[in-house]
Amino acid sequence: MTRNALSLRFFVNRIPQFFYRPSSVFEWVAAEGGRLWLPPLLLITGLTLLRILIDGLLQVRRATQGEIPLPPDWTYYTPEMQAQYMQAAEATKSPVFVYVLPIIIGLAAIWMGWILISSLLHLTFTLAGGRGTNASALNLVAWASIPFALRELLRVTYLLVAHHPIISAGLSGFVSKTESGGLLFISALLALVDIFLVWHITLLVIGAKRTETISTVKSFAVVIVVITLSLVIQAGTSYLGSQLSDMMVTRPFYF
Repeated sequence: MTRNALSLRFFVNRIPQFFYRPSSVFEWVAAEGGRLWLPPLLLITGLTLLRILIDGLLQVRRATQGEIPLPPDWTYYTPEMQAQYMQAAEATKSPVFVYVLPIIIGLAAIWMGWILISSLLHLTFTLAGGRGTNASALNLVAWASIPFALRELLRVTYLLVAHHPIISAGLSGFVSKTESGGLLFISALLALVDIFLVWHITLLVIGAKRTETISTVKSFAVVIVVITLSLVIQAGTSYLGSQLSDMMVTRPFYF
């Protein structure tokens, strides 16, 4: 049996079981070894691309109807700034902004994030006395990320039903988006925190006991440190991206 065929069979047979008996799936992953990370990542990637496509189609439809989202402090803009904003908003209706850039960002978040978290976990687990390999860390993070596939599926369903994007993702609704500075960073950080992240952390702890053969306390400590670091990096990147986006929209001729 080839590795590709084994991965496909593992994926088809184990996905349903993963939702009610994740420990047995992680035991299978630990025993089998090899590159079993591809199927869950492909599932997450496919649903993410579907969500981006639907969101892009809704953006195009809103644009054809003349609906342009305005910033919270729109009323304080001067007429010149308002005209500049509208002109820049028209420029962002191109397929590059609607489809290409979101796809690039989405794929980078999935695949580069997977590699980064896997590498950090492998390094930290090794320092904590773990016996796993880099391949086992890659498999662990990939399979523990399956809750994010369910999150993407729910987002797709929401877009199809509501016909508009989610306004306040995660816990970001507790922070006003009209604020600036530190509160905007906190808002970006809270947007990443939801029940699926908690599920992901729980699965990492469960899986680490099988793949790294270390105690639950050490697994939990390592996972919390690495995930917290990754959230800070993601929130910082999102914050800087939003600041750059505002600069491009309000000053489109500076670039």
